[in-house]
Amino acid sequence: MPFSKDKADLKRRFGDNPDAIAQYLTEAFAKNELAPVLKALSEIVRGQNVKALARKTGMGREGLHRSFAGEVQPDLGRLLGLLAVLNVQLVAVPKVSKIATTRPKLSRPRKSTSESKAQSKRSRSALSERPVKALAGTSNSSSTGKR
Repeated sequence: MPFSKDKADLKRRFGDNPDAIAQYLTEAFAKNELAPVLKALSEIVRGQNVKALARKTGMGREGLHRSFAGEVQPDLGRLLGLLAVLNVQLVAVPKVSKIATTRPKLSRPRKSTSESKAQSKRSRSALSERPVKALAGTSNSSSTGKR
């Protein structure tokens, strides 16, 4: 069987390199979709010595390829067995939520204390100006003698 350039690249990246395998799988699992995980597993298996990998996992070569080629969903037991042979551990972490968890406010926001003080001063000054104008109008009419 001819040795492709793609397979040589995968062997160089993932062959006996648990750190690279873990990083690649972490990125695939972070997408929270099955297709990227299956693709990553397929590439990792192709980058290994499949005969030795099959012997260590207890699966046949064809079964190994079929399980991790991306065509079928692998069994969790097979996945954990493969990861153990590759010296990689599967770890679950809480998902970071993109949606804000705070509840929206349903009423108008309260004014700050400095805004409320300024508003009350303006309303008091407006109230005090109105009666003065009204009184000024009545005093003018009384001074002219018209009633």
